[in-house]
Amino acid sequence: MASLGWTWEQVDQLTIPRLNALTAYWQRHPPMHILLAAYVGYKAPAKPIETGNPIGNGLAELMDLGRPG
Repeated sequence: MASLGWTWEQVDQLTIPRLNALTAYWQRHPPMHILLAAYVGYKAPAKPIETGNPIGNGLAELMDLGRPG
């Protein structure tokens, strides 16, 4: 999605042969943001950044309600 500007719906319609073709193309011609990151030596953070996902937090709380004690 980031490299192509596609929506989730467009990604869902991608077939395996087309995915393989894109992957082969990107191996020969990486997207510019990948090349730039490699050129400047960018390294992703070791730990994922906390997003504060309220759905994930709510799910954990809901699961705790069902635990005895």
